[in-house]
Amino acid sequence: FNLAYKFTRRDAKKLIEGTKIFNLLQGVRGESPSDIEAITDVLLRLSQLVNDFPEIVELDINPLLAFVKSYSAVDIKITINR
Repeated sequence: FNLAYKFTRRDAKKLIEGTKIFNLLQGVRGESPSDIEAITDVLLRLSQLVNDFPEIVELDINPLLAFVKSYSAVDIKITINR
């Protein structure tokens, strides 16, 4: 998806709700739900980062782990155009 578009909180939530893993994020089989607000904040912050630094041409986070009250990016790759 294109983070260069200035996301709103509503846009970010709609994007999350449209993913294949949204049901898992809500908690299944007795697991606690992930912090959807935290994931929303990540998308908003990444959108702001890409807008603040237009030289960013690619940003890959794999994986972004979502927990009950937090999140963690395990590996991040940012490609810039000089």
